[in-house]
Amino acid sequence: MSKDYRNQGIGRQLVSEAAKIAKDMGATKLYFSATPSKNTVNFYLSLGCRLA
Repeated sequence: MSKDYRNQGIGRQLVSEAAKIAKDMGATKLYFSATPSKNTVNFYLSLGCRLA
């Protein structure tokens, strides 16, 4: 279950790695699309993302 992997920093690591790869490819912005649950929105907001 996904609950077993929560709060271990895995999501933050994935977003960080995606940002590094995108930057290396010349991207200046990233767009994340996810199911808009309270926890998911709060997670992305905590990373500095903005709602689109």
